[in-house]
Amino acid sequence: MVQSSALMTNDFNDPAGLPQRLFYNADCAIWCSRRNASMPYYRRNVDGDECWLVHRGRGTVETEFGPLAFESGDYVVIPKSITHRWVMASTESVLFGCETIGELSALRRRMGTTPAARMGNDHD
Repeated sequence: MVQSSALMTNDFNDPAGLPQRLFYNADCAIWCSRRNASMPYYRRNVDGDECWLVHRGRGTVETEFGPLAFESGDYVVIPKSITHRWVMASTESVLFGCETIGELSALRRRMGTTPAARMGNDHD
């Protein structure tokens, strides 16, 4: 088991650093960020959507649509090509991100369409 506090990401010591890519394939990439200072720049991901789980920390994501506050336990979704930057309000953070090549979408919970229902489990 790897403790998230043991992961040393490029953005941990360098505010201009990038998160650490942990896993990837042709469809998505999983990232870890331990950013403890605000990004000194804005970025735009033109390759895909991003969904970040805030495991620890709090702050604001500044976007072209306005600020979006976040705290531990929140999910932050950043659609493809949205200009943004992470502004940290805490000095310790752990965020896990999923970058997709295709469009992110929420699972629809209709009868017969959930994974459990497709497998014959009607108790979901």
